[in-house]
Amino acid sequence: MNTNTALCLDTNILLNLFEPGRYETVTFNKFLTAVLTYRCHLIVTDQVLIEWQRHVNKTQEDFIEKNKINIDEYKTLIEYLDSEQEIREMEGILEKIKRMENRKYKYNYGNRAEKLNELMSDSNYTKVVNRTNVAEKILVEKSIDKEAPFFYNEFSQSNSKVKNESADASIFFTLYDHIKCGTINYDNIYFVTDNKKDFSDPANPSKIHDNLSVFAEEVNLIFSNNLKEVLESLISTDEEILNLFDSEESMNQFLIDRYFTNCPNCDAEVHLNADSYVGSGPPHTQTYWLKCKQCKHTWDTGDLVHDYY
Repeated sequence: MNTNTALCLDTNILLNLFEPGRYETVTFNKFLTAVLTYRCHLIVTDQVLIEWQRHVNKTQEDFIEKNKINIDEYKTLIEYLDSEQEIREMEGILEKIKRMENRKYKYNYGNRAEKLNELMSDSNYTKVVNRTNVAEKILVEKSIDKEAPFFYNEFSQSNSKVKNESADASIFFTLYDHIKCGTINYDNIYFVTDNKKDFSDPANPSKIHDNLSVFAEEVNLIFSNNLKEVLESLISTDEEILNLFDSEESMNQFLIDRYFTNCPNCDAEVHLNADSYVGSGPPHTQTYWLKCKQCKHTWDTGDLVHDYY
């Protein structure tokens, strides 16, 4: 479907969308609504896609490992307990806390990452644009000239202020050239980033850097480091927002043991609702299937979707 608005995102926006405490559920739902109802098309460069694929799984693994380390630190207190029973009880409590923290992350923020993956792999909603020869030429010229903001560090206190942010330069100048050539052709084109040190005016983070403004103005590219503000311009009332993800508080009540089973292939935990889907076949024979997040194994639960009896 057609839309008159393009939403071009930097990698850090995509990663921050599933970082705990960064964007509330209502903002994530508003973002999904804007894309899925064609208030905008999502535009990502090949560089953004490479960075996303490099970091999306590692970011989740790192967060879970950090949680594990933080909880394991409490095990050092076990030696001060008086009895074996108290030690076993404390070890059990710590393991349960670790398990619950992992569940909270995977089924709140991990599910967000999965949804973003789906969006970016669906050409109905997302357009991927590749770096052009023109973008490459501009990038090389800026690098040779050691020009801010990508190749000169205005914030550095050291004698050498040279830096190399060629990936960020590639993202910006790729968008610029595709807009100029008409392959990105919309009435309103937003470039949204949380990276204030590599795109913004040092004195005013909400303003694009002076050395980039001439390019943005030439193609009417709207710069923003406030995703919420951009989404407000696309969806003005809360009534328009699709409730695709429940709040963290609401989801957490379904993370107790009785909502989980174990994968028969790798023994990882699988959620009976969140990890289920309807199998193929005639409606009267369809059953619910489960898919393991860890090993991707799928199996038939045998539970009918439509119980006619």
